[in-house]
Amino acid sequence: MQTQKANWVQYTTLVLAAIVLLGGFFYYKPAEPITVNYPTAAEIASEVAPLLTVPDNTEVLNAVGEVQTILNEDDLWEQEAEELATAEWSNRDYKPIFEFIDDRWHDIDDREDIIYVHVKDTTFSDMDADDQDAFVVQELKVKYEDEDGQDRVRYLTVETEIEEGEVEDQEISNS
Repeated sequence: MQTQKANWVQYTTLVLAAIVLLGGFFYYKPAEPITVNYPTAAEIASEVAPLLTVPDNTEVLNAVGEVQTILNEDDLWEQEAEELATAEWSNRDYKPIFEFIDDRWHDIDDREDIIYVHVKDTTFSDMDADDQDAFVVQELKVKYEDEDGQDRVRYLTVETEIEEGEVEDQEISNS
């Protein structure tokens, strides 16, 4: 008898489980699809545009012009500083260069013996276009005819200090 009772409980449990499962299956309704409406770019732009302040084209052009003017002033001052430094040592047929070579090596007769002076490199420091201050270093290659009629080449360094647009000091040394 126990086996019949156990079977009866098992069958009842199985039927109840089937009813619960079938009831859940029929009771379940799939969720309706959710539709999301994303705003278009035009809608976003129309909402964001009032929040932004875009400068007038003339304001941008004026700002760019001011920056270009400052950069041009610096470039123009650099060119002018180089010209001032070069003019100082090339003055009167390279007189300062002639005197330096004559004092240092004693192998040049006259300023006219200088064949050419070539600026190999120029560097700038302490540049201030407003105050017109600069420190210019020029590396020179000087070719000249010595006392024996032989061509010689010397490499010199010229350091020029410029203050308020005027050459204050210039030193020539052997490179």
